[in-house]
Amino acid sequence: MAVNHKFKDFDFKDGFTTTNVILKTSYNPQVLILGTFNPLTNEEDNMADFFYGRNWFWTCMFNLFHHQAIHLLTQRKFTQIPNYNPTLDEIKVFCEKYKLTFADLISTVLFNNNIEYNLHRNKALIVNEEYDLINDGDLGKLNAINQVEWTTEDLKKYITETPSLHTVYFTRQPAEPYTTQWTLLKNHDYGRIVEFKKIFTPSGQGLRGRPRVNHLIHHWLFNENDNYDQLNNDWLLEHNIDRNIFAIP
Repeated sequence: MAVNHKFKDFDFKDGFTTTNVILKTSYNPQVLILGTFNPLTNEEDNMADFFYGRNWFWTCMFNLFHHQAIHLLTQRKFTQIPNYNPTLDEIKVFCEKYKLTFADLISTVLFNNNIEYNLHRNKALIVNEEYDLINDGDLGKLNAINQVEWTTEDLKKYITETPSLHTVYFTRQPAEPYTTQWTLLKNHDYGRIVEFKKIFTPSGQGLRGRPRVNHLIHHWLFNENDNYDQLNNDWLLEHNIDRNIFAIP
């Protein structure tokens, strides 16, 4: 039996639904945040209640846009259950205010040829090989044995048919097999200009400096490494955000 994305075809209520892991909203989105995969396992092992529900993403975004200061200090998964900070309702309001939508590149894994595996927590054991379904490297290994289903074609169609959308942020550094999918998205003709940018992963894994939240926001705003881009400063200024507030000397 295949392992689907947790939000493959999902109703978050309040006008937030997904079709093949692409979030459809009641408002016209301007910015798409693109990730990789979030497996449908049990709630204890995957507590995410929305895109990026576990890591630093919402901590950083609320600090940057809402508080305009380092106010939240921990990954969302470490805040008090069931009242995650920010709450899901607050995230929905935030998304509508800043015209965000979300998608992931992978909809399903372990779907091909009735493959046999044992699933424990977020890890699949195939014969003697273990694959972590929340690890992008292991997802790449699954792709090598034809056990990954991509959303790329659906994403191209969605971006084409959503003229309000002007920017796509990929929340990782493209490496194979993601580079191929990212390049297909970037090179597609959408009939208008769509910016494609890559920003450091909201997991913060591999990022130097502490506190992690400060350095992750700083990287998103001021990075000069060719491997990553920055959040569009015009977008920030449109919402009266002075990025210099978050500069680290």
